[in-house]
Amino acid sequence: RAFKTKNKKILYDSSIDSIVERMYRKISQEESEYLDKGSGWTLYKIDGILVRFSRYRPLRGSTYIPLPQIIENKKAVINPKNLHDNQCFTEYTTYRINSI
Repeated sequence: RAFKTKNKKILYDSSIDSIVERMYRKISQEESEYLDKGSGWTLYKIDGILVRFSRYRPLRGSTYIPLPQIIENKKAVINPKNLHDNQCFTEYTTYRINSI
């Protein structure tokens, strides 16, 4: 049986030690709960730990991009046309606040 944790974001200002500690506690708790179910099994040894790294690329704003026609026809996406100042996010936020 494998005990797993979910992916965690580790940014430059993150404390790796505290993240690893929380993951260890979660795995230990999961193992205890598994053994408490009365399976009769015991943990003999841990063969290893698999750590995977992946690049985190958060979404960022951009300038106006024309939508594919199939999406535009649905009228379900707000796509402000600000062709002069690259302030799409500001314009959307202003629109959203004023339309409430």
